[in-house]
Amino acid sequence: MVQAMDADGDGRIDYTEFITAAFNRELLLSAENLHSAFRIFDADGSGAISLDELKAVFARGAATGKTQEVWTQIMESADENGDGEIDFEEFEKCMLLVLKQRATFMKKYDE
Repeated sequence: MVQAMDADGDGRIDYTEFITAAFNRELLLSAENLHSAFRIFDADGSGAISLDELKAVFARGAATGKTQEVWTQIMESADENGDGEIDFEEFEKCMLLVLKQRATFMKKYDE
């Protein structure tokens, strides 16, 4: 999974590579791939993604200039139970929502 997402072969998944993979339904939708992607974010292996972990992954690429407010909004939109972290179930729902929104956009674009 990591190799498939790691377009530049540097052994890390940056923001651009993650978003590209998120738009590829076949690459992302299997349970194994979702778990692999989740582990990339969950750097400390706690079973949840903290705000710092979220920022660390996305700050490697195109999202380096984002403000704390943007990171907080992303966290709040994915953190359904309000505990300040994103667990796997919340991560999975978020990824499926992104894919659904993309499919809706592409359908309108193709028409």
